Amino acid sequence: MPKKTYSIEYKQRAVDLVKVSGVKREQVCKDLGISMSALNKWTTQFGSSSSSGSEPLTASERDELNRLRRETLRLQQECDFLKKTANYFAKSPV
Repeated sequence: MPKKTYSIEYKQRAVDLVKVSGVKREQVCKDLGISMSALNKWTTQFGSSSSSGSEPLTASERDELNRLRRETLRLQQECDFLKKTANYFAKSPV
């Protein structure tokens, strides 16, 4: 299986999720589908120089981020269900 390559921007955003927004590393890894070792490496690589230069999220921004994450998860689950349903009907004789 070929090794996945990620853009610098993608890596920086993952690091920013941990450092700026305060999301736990485990959650970032789970949400992005990356390994903990990759995130640790990226944090070492990009941690000292934040490209965004932004301040930590406000409470309303953090609430919106959490709401959007929940909505994204729900939409992914619906999409998976629809794919499985379409696959089922594509295989069944009509």
